[in-house]
Amino acid sequence: MKTVTPQAGSATSATTSSKAPLVRRASAVAITLAATAVVLLLSAGAASAQIQNPIDGVKPDLSVFGPAFNNVWVRVIGGIWAVALGASVVKLIMAIYKMRSMKAAGMPAEMADAGQDFKVAGIAFGCLASVGIITGAILFVVGG
Repeated sequence: MKTVTPQAGSATSATTSSKAPLVRRASAVAITLAATAVVLLLSAGAASAQIQNPIDGVKPDLSVFGPAFNNVWVRVIGGIWAVALGASVVKLIMAIYKMRSMKAAGMPAEMADAGQDFKVAGIAFGCLASVGIITGAILFVVGG
């Protein structure tokens, strides 16, 4: 019995899915990040026992510039955050509309592109919406 093996680059080569490399890459990144976090958390105890913090007790405080500055920067950052959230919502709605119109027109390739746009816009919106939580978690971990 003769076995035929497909040549590299031929149309008969086995491809499982176009999403498989993306899933593998995402899982590799997640595993790397988790391993890095574990190493950092485990080594933090040993490092803190050996080295004394020279600025222990010092905390960032913008009140030294006065209450007027505090009010201004809080409003500016809040405004930038609101504009970014609004832009991501607009992009998300446009991607949903594009997906719907491409599905109705029977254009699968364009619908796949619109699906990618939807995923990116959804992830951007989720990250922007959770900036406060992410910042709080980072400050909690860094602050001890």
